[in-house]
Amino acid sequence: MFQRAQVVVIKKMDLAAAVEFDREAAPRNIRRVASNATILEGSAKTGQGIEGWYAYLVQTVGREPSLEVVTRGLPQPTLRSLERLPSAG
Repeated sequence: MFQRAQVVVIKKMDLAAAVEFDREAAPRNIRRVASNATILEGSAKTGQGIEGWYAYLVQTVGREPSLEVVTRGLPQPTLRSLERLPSAG
């Protein structure tokens, strides 16, 4: 099933250093199994990678998703990241 994945989202990147996550090995290993998958990294806590995730949604869906739906329950750093997007204004 994972071989057909179109997107892989690596979350909790704010914890990567604390858990000794190997940022170089992970995408390499993902590519071995799902060579065509888009790989996104992010952290809802810090807002890291939110712009890429949002852009992927827009590209995949073909239109901008409702920010009300996208932002429901997100922490402040993530909301600030989304506010910087050109389409979010």
